[in-house]
Amino acid sequence: MDKLASNELVQLNSTPCDTAVSLQLIEPTRSVRLRSRLIGIDPGVCIILGIGHDNSWANARELVHEGRNVIVRMLNSHEPEAPILAFRTSIKQTMTVIGRWIVLQYPSQVQTTTLRQHARFKVSLDAQLLEPDTGNILSEGQIIDISVKGCGFEGPEPAKKLVNAPVILQYRLSDSDPLQKVETKVCSINSELKAANAHSQFGLSFEMNEKQRIQVSQHVINHHIQIDSQK
Repeated sequence: MDKLASNELVQLNSTPCDTAVSLQLIEPTRSVRLRSRLIGIDPGVCIILGIGHDNSWANARELVHEGRNVIVRMLNSHEPEAPILAFRTSIKQTMTVIGRWIVLQYPSQVQTTTLRQHARFKVSLDAQLLEPDTGNILSEGQIIDISVKGCGFEGPEPAKKLVNAPVILQYRLSDSDPLQKVETKVCSINSELKAANAHSQFGLSFEMNEKQRIQVSQHVINHHIQIDSQK
């Protein structure tokens, strides 16, 4: 093990319990992303994650089993400047007797990446898409993932064509926080899920400078981690 790998594993071993975890189940034709939290780490032996109670976990029940290959990403909310830790591993065991836990094989390698390099982080935050000129609501739904470049939004697709159109993304982190309005552009709309829940998925790009993009994405991710760790 080289010095760099050793340092990264030390970072992993020092990750505090209740850290938010993005768990990606690897399938031949698709990937399934689930939100979890860190229960504990036995260095060199295993990593234990909590099994969630939301619909995404219920829908993925048949996919969560021994031997399943997964990609794990962790972001330590106690250290805002800390990198995201990412690694590939597999499910060693699932447990439901003492607690609802997944036991993962301890990884041989860990990669670190800063927020500005990270592709997507799964979140869940109520939001609206507004027309820039009038402020009229075009769609009400949720931010479902976010990166430093933009975010995914899920909601009803309006009759007005929005691809390549500017829209305002409006959200509130909590009841005590002010409304946030972010200038975005609709890059894509995926209507494949429309038959199931009447919602489409919008790909939005942030139309602002890099410093502002990082600030928006970091605030949303940190808020998501704080909320998730309280569940």
